[in-house]
Amino acid sequence: MATYTPVPKSVPSAQRSAAITAVANGDRIDITDVLGRPARRIQFVMTDATDTIDYTLNSLRKLRTKRSPEQAYSDMDQVSGIYGTQEIELWSGAQGFANYQSTGSTVIETAEGLSISSVQIDALTLSAGTTITIVCW
Repeated sequence: MATYTPVPKSVPSAQRSAAITAVANGDRIDITDVLGRPARRIQFVMTDATDTIDYTLNSLRKLRTKRSPEQAYSDMDQVSGIYGTQEIELWSGAQGFANYQSTGSTVIETAEGLSISSVQIDALTLSAGTTITIVCW
């Protein structure tokens, strides 16, 4: 299971980066939870150049439960609609979310300028060990 320490909000947004360790096959990581914002780029640090990774970007959807009309306490509560609700995380496997496969390097990077809010590791084939490290910024 992937482990990380969320970057403090006191660090300026443009300077935030984090290392996510012990990333294994099947892990789902909310990058927004790690950095406090979507990442601009992600690096997968593999164990060997022959390793293969399949991953899906931005497949996490966060929804809020609705409140009944009786639960609306004030006009502001009715406008915002989030007080007293729960957030539900849905990881989609739909075809609309592209699946990427990469190999051939010990450090694999996503394209520059993306807005990556989540990453899902669909398949991981390593020559040594069972986990990798992800660096995001």
